[in-house]
Amino acid sequence: MEKIKFKNAKKYKGIVEKVLVKEGQPVKKDEVLALISTQLEKFEIVSTIEGVIRNIYVIESLIVSHGDTVFDIFSEKEINSLLKKPSNINDTLKDGLNEFGYLEKLINEPSEEKKQQYNETIKTDESLTEEISSLEYLKSGDYEEVGVTKSFDQINEDFKINSIEEKFEAKKDDRKYIEVSESLTEEISSLDFLNIKDAKEVSEKNAIDEIVEDFINESNNDSDKFEAPVFTKSENTLAKLDIKPITVSDSITEELAINHALVFEDEKDKEIFLNHDPKVSETQVLEKLSKHKFLSKFTPESEGRAVESGVLETENKEQEDLKIEENKEVIENLRAEINKEKEELEKRVEADKEGFNHEGPKFDYLYEFHEEKIEELENQIHTIKEQEEELEFKIKDIDSKINQFGDKLKKSTQEVDMNQFEDKFKEVSEKVSSFISNTKEESSKTISSLLAKVEEKIKKLDEKIKEVSAMPLNQNKNGGSITEKTVVVDKTNVGHFSFKLDITALISLQTLMIEPLQEQGADLELNAFYVKALKKTLSKFNELDSNNSLVRLIKTNGVEFKDTVVKVQEDSSILNISKEIEKNESKNNEEVKVAIYDLSNFGIDNASFGLSKESLISIYISSIANSFKEDGNLSNFVKVNFAFNQNVLEPEDAIVFGKEFISILKNPGFLI
Repeated sequence: MEKIKFKNAKKYKGIVEKVLVKEGQPVKKDEVLALISTQLEKFEIVSTIEGVIRNIYVIESLIVSHGDTVFDIFSEKEINSLLKKPSNINDTLKDGLNEFGYLEKLINEPSEEKKQQYNETIKTDESLTEEISSLEYLKSGDYEEVGVTKSFDQINEDFKINSIEEKFEAKKDDRKYIEVSESLTEEISSLDFLNIKDAKEVSEKNAIDEIVEDFINESNNDSDKFEAPVFTKSENTLAKLDIKPITVSDSITEELAINHALVFEDEKDKEIFLNHDPKVSETQVLEKLSKHKFLSKFTPESEGRAVESGVLETENKEQEDLKIEENKEVIENLRAEINKEKEELEKRVEADKEGFNHEGPKFDYLYEFHEEKIEELENQIHTIKEQEEELEFKIKDIDSKINQFGDKLKKSTQEVDMNQFEDKFKEVSEKVSSFISNTKEESSKTISSLLAKVEEKIKKLDEKIKEVSAMPLNQNKNGGSITEKTVVVDKTNVGHFSFKLDITALISLQTLMIEPLQEQGADLELNAFYVKALKKTLSKFNELDSNNSLVRLIKTNGVEFKDTVVKVQEDSSILNISKEIEKNESKNNEEVKVAIYDLSNFGIDNASFGLSKESLISIYISSIANSFKEDGNLSNFVKVNFAFNQNVLEPEDAIVFGKEFISILKNPGFLI
């Protein structure tokens, strides 16, 4: 068994990128089995012999050290010896051998014992040929040659005869036949004295004629003859018959009655047409014309002249009365229905009135809003009043100081010329008065402007309150929903979702790369991998990537946040990214649509603070925690929370973006 190991000159650790073979797969010499990369270069793991993969000790994204065994390869001899003990073959190896057809090939090949038997048969055949060739001195004339076909025919006949005899003997034993002695055959053979030649021969035709004559004679002598039965009428036979009366169905009688009724109706119609009086229709027409005064336009005597319709009124009065009574009944029914509907409506209205609150709808949120505004205005008015009081106090203080100053001047200038003193006093008083007037005007202007603004706001609030109180119930409800909608639209609607990320492989990759990067003057942190993964994700979502390839990173040192903007290209190395992060540059004028919060040093297990500044997506990565997997291995994981702007991004697009970011971090080999 050949062991394939991972080795490199600098003895660096590596991460498995791809495994290209399976257990049970036949491989050739110098065939590539896997790809392993370090921070400096990639290595191809190559087979050293031709054989079959026995064991695979690595999977993709696994960290391997220098000198670790990666594969076990069996030669063909070792596989053949292993097949003799199938209990030593595991299921994965069996599946691999079946998948690649290697096991079937081994089964179809003959074993060594069969090969030895085959060689022995060949040797015996050769010895027989030598013996036969040594018997050439025998002459063919001294021996009879028997054909092969003849011998085979003879064998078949003997086999048939033996089988018949066996069956016959079995029947004898079962049915207990008595064996006939050989004496019977002797007696039969002694009857040769009978001369068969003297017997008369009868032809077939004569024999058939005799048989027919015998049959005819037998039929004539037969006394049984068939006679047809004769039926005779008698009263007894009729009495025996069960005669029942015939019943007619009701449907036939109904149809006959309907037909009779139809005939009767036709006769009625005939009578109506026979009794038709054309005078009646004429009088009706004349009555209508008289009512509309149609003929008065064509006659000279048009003033008050009407067509006489006395005969019509007497004849049709009864019919009109009947119609009026029918119409009255219809009208009464309609009135009764209308009254019922009115009563139901009145009941509903009364019920609605009882359930309706006469005090009107209470818009608590509006009143609270107005109360808050009014409180603010009252506070402002209070401050303004305090300012006025302070100004008045200052003015009084100034007046008192002026008086004191005037007294001092008077005392000091008693010896000075009064005219000069009066002139100076006037100048000082004018300056003071101008100063006081200016300060009063300025303060009054500010106070008046503030008061005017307060009054305007109070008026607007009063108008809004009046409008709300004057609005009916339905409009108030609709208005309330509209204001709520505008508030929702004005705000940014933020959506949230999160993932649990296993970063065991990422941490092992970090430990591999820390020492080489420290030698080059860079401190490697996990946020460098986060930034690289985000840049790879943004390359697939161009609408979220900034023009200058900028990524915003907010990291912590355990005490405070550091907001940095990192310029990253898709092919930037981890070394360059870590150096850019250490620069700690902030570019306020640049627009960055995606931001990462690295909260690992704060010890926060799970956090989401909404969107940062003007970003569309904010990613919050918590501190590292430990948990056990299903197989019992200890793993390191973090919680990754996403916050996105739902007014700009659809939830489906944001989730796809998050999945892509997580998948890159799960396979850190893509980040090297």
